[in-house]
Amino acid sequence: YALHSLNENLLTIGIFCDLSRAFDTVDYGLLLGKLSFYGVRGLPYKLLESYLRDRYQCVEISTPVGKVKSGLVPVMQGVPQGSVLGPILFLLYVNDLSANFSSKITQYADDTSIILNSPDVNELQIVLNSTLEDLNTWFRLNNLTLNLSKTNIVNFFGCPLQSQVVDGQSVPVVDCVTFLGLNLDSNFTWVHQIDSLCKKLARSIFSLKYLSSFLPKNTLKLVYFTYFHILLVYGSPFWGTASKGYIDRVFKLQKRAMRVVWGLKRRESCRVVFPSEGVLTFPSIVIYSVSVLVHSNLNTFPNHTHNHNTRNKSNPIVPLCRSNVFKKNIIDSGPKIYNKLPHEIKAVPNLETFKFRLRRFLMGRAYYSVDDHFSLKLLRYIFCIFIILIIVLLSIRVLMTMFETVTTVT
Repeated sequence: YALHSLNENLLTIGIFCDLSRAFDTVDYGLLLGKLSFYGVRGLPYKLLESYLRDRYQCVEISTPVGKVKSGLVPVMQGVPQGSVLGPILFLLYVNDLSANFSSKITQYADDTSIILNSPDVNELQIVLNSTLEDLNTWFRLNNLTLNLSKTNIVNFFGCPLQSQVVDGQSVPVVDCVTFLGLNLDSNFTWVHQIDSLCKKLARSIFSLKYLSSFLPKNTLKLVYFTYFHILLVYGSPFWGTASKGYIDRVFKLQKRAMRVVWGLKRRESCRVVFPSEGVLTFPSIVIYSVSVLVHSNLNTFPNHTHNHNTRNKSNPIVPLCRSNVFKKNIIDSGPKIYNKLPHEIKAVPNLETFKFRLRRFLMGRAYYSVDDHFSLKLLRYIFCIFIILIIVLLSIRVLMTMFETVTTVT
């Protein structure tokens, strides 16, 4: 949504909220009232009420002489953390937040973000002030506390706005914010995310080197997938389409890890090892994750509206880009990568079958760059054109031979 706003030349800002002890301050009366409003009544309502109320807690401390336990104290608020129902009940508790705001709101558990946009900076300033005040009021009425010192405002692409003051506290304006484990910067370059990731990958490589001295290769391969590969996969559809220089840093670290796990020399190529050991290269991971995301959400991408049964009818349309930043993000790169897949893979309706065939397709290629995915298709077209030209030339040659034969006979 923020990228679309920026592509439409709108001034865009984001508010990333931080709540203090969110799960521990849920009011039972308000929660049960909302459950009743959503249609939870009768026996299910009584079961949930019994589940929440009449809970007790104590503190247990281990000492050299044994364990010391405090007395039982009744729990007056908060959903049980670590339970299955806890997150669900909290989501129902804050579900009506979006109904009170007209702006774009994204919620995941206790993480809440709001995107505001406007063509006029003064209007955006007014909307920002009122939104922060309304947010703080809504959270306070629902017994939740907005941590204003950790709530951040991001001015995307240097939107000229100042820090705001709510309840006498300043809400800081930052260039980078952590949201759902990803470091989102104001220019969508993902440089902070990749810097943070490279540090984690380097630490994982150090651990792999240490373990390689006494662990067998099969166990070391399991450690690679558990502690290294999982870092490459998380969020890769979004930051994996960043500039090639940033992506190459990550891919170099993956090749270093591969050499450690499979005992290769420092300058030895890993291209053969990737497919033989069933490991996707990082560019292939990006292509895989982006394609799966697009295939799972085809209805959210614009597509062709004609009724002709053409090969590319189901392909999502690549949106019109007005900035280079837009071209290096999932909204533009997603349809481009997906459209270059073979038709027999894209035509699979079942998601699991699509994943299986796509992984098998990528495993046999070991791309060293996302650009290889596009150039392979181009080479295929050039090869087809070359074959067609040969056929045409041979046909002309045959026709000329037949014409000469007929002329000679005549």
